[in-house]
Amino acid sequence: MKINYFFKNKLSKIIFFGFITILLLILFKDSISSTMFKNIFTNKKIIDTSALKILTTSDNIFELKKNSQIYIYLKNFKGKKANLSIYSFSNKSPKKHIKQKCNSIPLVGKKNYMLGFIPSDLIGKDCLKYESFMYVGEITLNRDLGFFEKLLIKIFKKMLSYSTNSKDIRFIKQDKIYTFYFNLEKKLEKKNKALVIFPASAFPNYFSDLDYVNNYLDRSRPYDLPFVKFANEAPIQSYEVEKIRLLEKNLQIIKSYEDLGIKLDIDYDYNYEKNLNTWSKYKIIIFPNHSEYFPLSKFKKMKELLRNLDEEKRLLVHDPNSFTRESFLKKNNKGTSYFEYKFDHNNALINQLFESKGQCKYDNINFTDMRYSEPEGYSVKILERNNDWPFYLKCKDNDNVYSAISFDKINKLGIIRFNVESLGYSFTKTKKFKNKLLNFLEVN
Repeated sequence: MKINYFFKNKLSKIIFFGFITILLLILFKDSISSTMFKNIFTNKKIIDTSALKILTTSDNIFELKKNSQIYIYLKNFKGKKANLSIYSFSNKSPKKHIKQKCNSIPLVGKKNYMLGFIPSDLIGKDCLKYESFMYVGEITLNRDLGFFEKLLIKIFKKMLSYSTNSKDIRFIKQDKIYTFYFNLEKKLEKKNKALVIFPASAFPNYFSDLDYVNNYLDRSRPYDLPFVKFANEAPIQSYEVEKIRLLEKNLQIIKSYEDLGIKLDIDYDYNYEKNLNTWSKYKIIIFPNHSEYFPLSKFKKMKELLRNLDEEKRLLVHDPNSFTRESFLKKNNKGTSYFEYKFDHNNALINQLFESKGQCKYDNINFTDMRYSEPEGYSVKILERNNDWPFYLKCKDNDNVYSAISFDKINKLGIIRFNVESLGYSFTKTKKFKNKLLNFLEVN
């Protein structure tokens, strides 16, 4: 009798079935919670399944002409508020601001729309005065969620935090931000003695919106299966690939050189064929993080050119993963430009790369900022001690000491290669290394 009364009571039913649901989610968290989560939230349109495309009439999204059209197409947008913000990243502005807000454009919410702009409309007059090495657009979509939907978000966030499928949490933020990247056409003019070869060729793959398709998100992707992205389509980031993004890592490197008093020019890596002769005029050439898609064959040709010049040159490679894959701007038989990404099967360095976080410790490097004191990201094991650059790692696998820096001198060309990814963007956080690097960069 009491049992029947219990099930007739509405509140008791909710408590009972809620308890059963929670129990099932705990027992089968990886299979049930993710599936149930996706079904409920997709139907409620809390997960944004809308298709965002940003295309240009220009041949390359990083080489927009003044009259190029940029089309922002957002299909089946559900939300009452949308705003587009544009930021400029430059080391040339008078105030030396690396990041500067350029423009804010309210977007009118419609169920299906395509908005067209020319570059000056997006960027605004103030930012057009200064050269930028990258423009970043952020489209913020604000959803008007009800009380029940907000409650569901809190419940599932908590449950999924215990699941190996917890990456699904990234989809359930109330404000959805899409980040995209573009730039204007420009000609490289040598103004300073140092050049940063910025890895723009990695952007369309690194910031691909296709889960389990590109070469970053799909670790089980067959090595012989390339990933292709048209060059006139903006790279779009709809969630964080990692805590420190490709752009932010390289901003750290650029700021560090600026702080050392090294003035920089910046060019994109895929301009190798067009600008190699101009590159060779620089005293210092810097490959920052995520230069893996600069082909090893082209790096060797550039190194050969520099070593045969009768003047002091410095070449710095900040990422141990550099030159381990293949990409570059290509054209098909109809003249359409595209990026093709694939692994370099013949690259011997790939077998030496490993994740160093928690596995290794710096042996003799003291950091001024303890946040950077533990090696993270990719590292490469090189057994030979380096007497010219005595900075080392000790790892758990054995008692060997590995070089954190590789150094080579060929004729008048001095080459430094960072064997630890995190050291490549935190090198000014240790006084001992910073002072030695400054001496290395003293070239007339």
